[in-house]
Amino acid sequence: MIGTLTQAFTQVEWGGQTLHAYEVGDTKENVAQQVSVNLNKSSSAPTASFEITPNPAGFKLFQELKANALDKPFLITFGYLNGSMMGPMKFLFSGVQLTTGHTPKLEITGTALIKGAWTDNKISFTMEEPTTLEEYPKLLQEKCGAGCKDLSFEFVGLAKEKAAQIEVKGNQMQRTPQNILTDVLRPHGMDLQVSDNMFDGKILISYSPAKEGETEVDKAEVNTSGTQAETGSRKVYIIGPGLMTNLNRNQKFNTGSDSTNNSSSATQPNVPQVAAASVTTPQQPAPQTQTTESKNEAGGTSGQANPGSGNTGSAAAGKEGNDASAALSKMITTTINFSVLMVPYMVGVKPRDFIAIPSLKGPGDYIEDWEVSSVQYKQGNEGGVTISISGARPYTGEDNLLDKATIEQVKGTVSSLTSPEAWNRFYWIQGGEGVQPLSN
Repeated sequence: MIGTLTQAFTQVEWGGQTLHAYEVGDTKENVAQQVSVNLNKSSSAPTASFEITPNPAGFKLFQELKANALDKPFLITFGYLNGSMMGPMKFLFSGVQLTTGHTPKLEITGTALIKGAWTDNKISFTMEEPTTLEEYPKLLQEKCGAGCKDLSFEFVGLAKEKAAQIEVKGNQMQRTPQNILTDVLRPHGMDLQVSDNMFDGKILISYSPAKEGETEVDKAEVNTSGTQAETGSRKVYIIGPGLMTNLNRNQKFNTGSDSTNNSSSATQPNVPQVAAASVTTPQQPAPQTQTTESKNEAGGTSGQANPGSGNTGSAAAGKEGNDASAALSKMITTTINFSVLMVPYMVGVKPRDFIAIPSLKGPGDYIEDWEVSSVQYKQGNEGGVTISISGARPYTGEDNLLDKATIEQVKGTVSSLTSPEAWNRFYWIQGGEGVQPLSN
């Protein structure tokens, strides 16, 4: 029989140049090294970095890119030929680190589309009429100006239905669109998911999977073979014997702030909101004593702003919003961290996906499930790629996050994996059934 050599690849493209096969004289060289991508569910923008070989050819390439492509995105893809892929992921140039001497280094860093005007540009406006929460991100995008034109927003799961029933109205004074939207969503138990932003600029808005019924609507597909990662998709990855070295679980109950100096919250002042009558009683803005015309730093326009106050008070989010908020806060109680080799099966895992871990009692006896909160893909010195994963779940005993039908599907898959050879085929062979060996 003839074996098949399976080799992961990492590809960087920038300014029309393919950096993993850059022409140097009569040969092609891989000048992009140590490629790394960091994805976080909601607390930070997706970022990336890679090193360009610090030799004459590498410096020449960087000078060309600096002159012709600094304002163009670079694309990063991890995967296996004719198999599963993660990418292309799009990043904008954000900086360079140059070290000369005995250990020269030329490192490029980049960030996703969300980083920039949306997170750094402060806007001010007054709303004369309320708008639905469903339309509110578009309003902020307009106020943000040209720097936010490539972003898009999508409510998913139960949040898609509820967003049309909630109304928002109030003043904002010198705050970033990211902070404004985050604080408007929080009382309703909704969260911004920025990790998918590295695909096409999309920001997802959803409830925590700990909210009752959420995973039945925002359903995850059980991954049983290598697939292409897609924006907005949600998959379940089964972590079994032989894949991870250690699973580090950490449980920490919220007993209040560690601060004792009564410092104000980073999210103060509170964001003004008016809920629809079906949720709670509307609250009108407080009278304004002084107004001034304010302008957006990115060129967008804004209405009248009250310089004395950035908000007009807030209305209660209602019982459903309180329940969703409680579910969101419970997701921080227990976390998990581990690293795996980027085998074909694991390519594409990203925040908002789930990992399912079979218990030690036996195949499919019990499934421990976690929502993925952050992922790092990192290329090593020899070209192999390691995936570092962090996840979270509420402390619920044996209650699952995933819906019963999905859990049963996971159990059915696990029950068929009864030997190390079966797990090996499951993780390494594309298409689930595997590749048939060739005969001599």
